[in-house]
Amino acid sequence: MQPVRCAALAFPLLLLAAPTWPDSDGYYCIGPDYLAYQFGLAAPPMAPHHLYVVRLGGKDAMSKPATIEMPQFQAQGMHCGGDTVQLDAFDGLYTVDLDPLRRPVRYEYARAEDGRPRTILWGSHAARPGGFGFFTNGLASERRSPMNLASGHEFAIEIAPKLLRSKPCQTEITTRLLELDASRKIGRAQVVHKGKGYINSGSCRGGD
Repeated sequence: MQPVRCAALAFPLLLLAAPTWPDSDGYYCIGPDYLAYQFGLAAPPMAPHHLYVVRLGGKDAMSKPATIEMPQFQAQGMHCGGDTVQLDAFDGLYTVDLDPLRRPVRYEYARAEDGRPRTILWGSHAARPGGFGFFTNGLASERRSPMNLASGHEFAIEIAPKLLRSKPCQTEITTRLLELDASRKIGRAQVVHKGKGYINSGSCRGGD
């Protein structure tokens, strides 16, 4: 069991310097009352891997993200359980324990037998490349609704690309976690990702 390496902290905005790193747009999954997402920057200079967890519901609607620092690895899949988040690496599995407030407090690593890759844990996360919008089909904003509440409120992930004038096939992407009321109006919003992406359609396919 590895010790806790980073305490819970406020993390309202994530800026990513380069769009070409394998995990630069992150993956996410939805637990019974939380959203978890991860980023790992594997190109030089190598940076630590981070898992972020936002508790959903309750009087505050959504908590500030809590994070834990992990070794760098290439994520292959992700699954949110009741009190753990599992991240599939190529040669093993990371299991992150959550406390009652849904803060990541420790992790352990189990290496795959004989060094063989594990079965990918797609779970309930976005089963497609570009969890937070690294590739977009044009410039239209997209909303995904991962959780609905009995009150009629819901939480949604909004991915909004904006064209970069200097490069016609690249975009500036802002991804927000939204709380919507029964009339679909935004009550609260929290930025979880901001970075560059690519338009994956038309003349832009295959490069800019």
